[in-house]
Amino acid sequence: YKSLYADMEFVDDITGMQLDKDLAVRARKLEIDFFKSMTVYEKVPKQKGMKIISTKWLDTNKGDDEKPDLRARLVGREINTHKRDDLFAATPPLESLRAILSILSSNQGNANPADDYILMSNDIKRAYFYAPATRPIYITIPAEDWEEGDECRVGMLKLSLYGTRDAAQNWAATYTRQLVEIGFEPGK
Repeated sequence: YKSLYADMEFVDDITGMQLDKDLAVRARKLEIDFFKSMTVYEKVPKQKGMKIISTKWLDTNKGDDEKPDLRARLVGREINTHKRDDLFAATPPLESLRAILSILSSNQGNANPADDYILMSNDIKRAYFYAPATRPIYITIPAEDWEEGDECRVGMLKLSLYGTRDAAQNWAATYTRQLVEIGFEPGK
């Protein structure tokens, strides 16, 4: 990996601050290893007429100068060329969280503690990789995964990838399906 980045410097894509090169390379390796373990894409022969999207690395420090926590994400660069209403994936407004917290706090201190409301919050790292791709999307194979013979191949996404237009929608459908299977009911 180091040879791929011999003459490269890394900067935080959010702050523009210089990043430690060894930590940035390690973060990218971790991401590519995760791609491989999840089989995010399958290498397939490049064919005429395939729309192939490029990818880009986003590097960030989620920590601080004393305790850096570098993250690297390989994202697709699928450009929005036309509006598609079917790609809507809602992000609840802050008012929804406030309403839920108000209801929760109003239902505490019951005689039977089992009647108290409980709030559960989940954060799933690399969530989109748990959502299957729902249409054929092809990406350029990243240099970190390049092998002999890849000059005539592309990566066909098997799972959703950040930066593709329907990734959020695919993830919402995946977690909704899982929650319904265990007995939850979707809101209106």
